Formats: sequence, C-alpha cells, structure tokens
Amino acid sequence: GKGQRIDVSLFGVLMAMRSTLWVALSNPDFWWGFHLDSYMKPPDTGYHTKDGAVSFTLGRLTREQRDELYKDFQMEWVKNDPMFQLVDTDPAGSGSRYGWKVKPVWEKAFSKFPTEQVLEIGRRHGATTFEKNNYAQMVEHPQVKHVGMVTTVDQPGIGPVGQLVPPWDFSDTPAEIRLPAPRL
Repeated sequence: GKGQRIDVSLFGVLMAMRSTLWVALSNPDFWWGFHLDSYMKPPDTGYHTKDGAVSFTLGRLTREQRDELYKDFQMEWVKNDPMFQLVDTDPAGSGSRYGWKVKPVWEKAFSKFPTEQVLEIGRRHGATTFEKNNYAQMVEHPQVKHVGMVTTVDQPGIGPVGQLVPPWDFSDTPAEIRLPAPRL
C-alpha cells in the first residue's frame, strides 16, 4: 500500500558517480577530462586565468566571431603563433581533438584576466565556459553544502573524515551513514 516520497539530487548523483573515479586516484585534482581516455593527454585542471581556472569550449564560430573573441582577449599576437591554425579551427576544451595542444595558447591570453572577466568575454562570444573548482573548492561550494552532500565520519585510527552521503532521500526510511568504512 503506502509508498514513500523519493527526493534525488541530480547534482548529488553526479558527485556520487564521479566519486567512483576519485577513490581510484591518489589526488582527485589530477583527474583526466574523460576518464583516462588517453595516457598522452595531460590532466585537465581547466584553463588557468589570473586568479583561478575555467572550463572553456568554443562552438562553431564565424570568422568575425573568432576575430572579435581574439580582440577582446587581446590576442593580436595569436595569428603569428605557430599553433594558430589549430587554435583557429579547434573548439578547445578537454573534449576537443586538439584542445590539450592549444591550451597553452588560450592560457597565455587568459592569464591577463581574472576568472570573472574570462567567463564574461567567453559567454558574450558564445563559448561554453564556467568556473572550474578543484576538489577542496568543490566540497566547500555553497550548492554542495545546501544539498548536504558531504558529512564527517569519525574513522577509528584516523579521526574525522569527510564522506559523500547518498544523493537520495526516502520520506520514511532516510538514507544515512551509520558506520565508518571498515579497516583493512
């Protein structure tokens, strides 16, 4: 007869899914863009700005749009760069074919601007861009706290340890962490 109300946080589900990759890594801030898709690609920590990092991907821009983007990022020098042909045709980002090769060119431009300005310029020109957090920033993010995705568990022999909670909640049988992880 009686059912339960089930509340699932999609953001929490994403964190839970990523956590299966995080536990396999010694430092979660050095995860690859697509999980270990190529041993040749360096870790994806975003495009570094003057004061942080962003995720940055261009869509299909017209010649005029790209020229305006270069102008707003003060990239007059880019047309003389040996990587210009790739920069000018590759959509950038960790998922693009040559994104890892052209990243230093974009970072040279972004390093002159604070993160917020890189986001604003990129979005104004049709780029998909957002601030990129490292692991420590992510678990302290206001949305993570609002959803309640991280709790502290007293781990015998170690002390307090942060742990992700289940991203769902049942009205009559709430999800909870009752015990710490077993010792080896």
